[in-house]
Amino acid sequence: MEVALPSSTRGVVLIAQLHRPALRALAYAKAARHSTLEAVGVQIEREPAAKLQQDWGRIDSGVPLVLLDSPYRDLVGPVMEYVTTIHRSNPREVVVVYVPEYIVGRWWERFLHNRSTTKLRQQLLGLKGVVVAAVPWHLESAREDAVTEEVPEPHEELP
Repeated sequence: MEVALPSSTRGVVLIAQLHRPALRALAYAKAARHSTLEAVGVQIEREPAAKLQQDWGRIDSGVPLVLLDSPYRDLVGPVMEYVTTIHRSNPREVVVVYVPEYIVGRWWERFLHNRSTTKLRQQLLGLKGVVVAAVPWHLESAREDAVTEEVPEPHEELP
């Protein structure tokens, strides 16, 4: 069976705000050397979107920022529509969507982080020609748990 290779790859980095998890996702995407690379944010409210655009201009990333409108405060719908449109315009192009994702150490932190990201990731995985790359960012609580787990337990000597 012959597998058709993609004609090109397009990287899409999801950016909600310009913080370290987003910059890490951007760095990973740049390292992959896609044919095309862009950052995509969803404009739910004007002020945060304007701040993101202003901050983006200051970092001089060399990557264009696309802001999608969301009149109904929906993150998933506009991103799904955008990625679907990209894929329809060039079906042999693989779209790699980079999603910054928080790694938490406490069960209750899951309710505070990644809720919309998880839903979006699940829906993107259902699209043909789309690859989802979760880029982890470990919160302090997750780092504390990792340190605790790495400490070896004292062993009793057997007689």
